[in-house]
Amino acid sequence: LACGRTKSLYEMISNCFGYDDPWGRFGEKWLARNFLTIKVEERNDIELDFSRTSNSHTGTFKFISEEELDIYRYVHPYMYERGLTNDIIDMFDIGYDKKTDTITFPVRDLSGRCLFVARRNVRYKRFDLPKNIEKPLYGLYELSNVIYSGTRGHRTPDIYVCEGLFDCLKLWSCGKLAVAGFGCLFSDYQMGQLEKLPTRHLILALDNDEAGYNATSRIKAKIT
Repeated sequence: LACGRTKSLYEMISNCFGYDDPWGRFGEKWLARNFLTIKVEERNDIELDFSRTSNSHTGTFKFISEEELDIYRYVHPYMYERGLTNDIIDMFDIGYDKKTDTITFPVRDLSGRCLFVARRNVRYKRFDLPKNIEKPLYGLYELSNVIYSGTRGHRTPDIYVCEGLFDCLKLWSCGKLAVAGFGCLFSDYQMGQLEKLPTRHLILALDNDEAGYNATSRIKAKIT
C-alpha cells in the first residue's frame, strides 16, 4: 500500500471496498466468492537483465523523446478538478494518455531531459511509476528554471516539500515553489537533493498521518 503501510491481500481488498475490518475478513470472503480457488504460489526470485533497455543511471540511459511526449499533450478536465491552472499544466507539461486513461507527469533531470513519465489513473487513486529508475525530486527542473531565471528576485525563496505530485502542482498553482518525493519514503538520493536546494527555509508539508509524521522527522534530522 501507499505511505509505507504494509497489509495483506485480504486487508487491501477490504480497504478498496471501504471496510476497515480486522485481518481483511471481507476481502477474504470476496476473493472466495469471485474466484474458484485462492492459491499462494511460492516462486524463486527472477533476475532480470535490463542491460539493453534499462533506464538505470548506471547503464545506457534511454530518455523519453519529445515525440513520445507529444502523444500525451492533451488537457483533461480532471486536471482542473485537482486545482491546476493552465500555466502550471504548460510549465510541467502535464498531459493525458487516452489509451490508459491516465494523467501523465514527465519527470525531468536538471538539463530538461525526460527521465520517465509518471501516470495517475483518472478514475482510480492509483499511480504508476517505473521500478528500475532512481527517482529524483519531482519539480526540481521547473524549480531551477524559476530560481535561476531571476523572476523571484534575489531573496532565497521558501520551498515546500510534499509527498504527492498533485500536492506539489497545487502549491505551484497557488504561487508557491514546491517539490515532491513520490510518496513519503524519501530516498538518500532525494535527501541529498533537498540538502542542496538554494533556500534557507524548507516548509515540510507532508501528509497528516503517521507516515507523514515519520517522514517529516527523518527529513528534519537529515537536513538540520
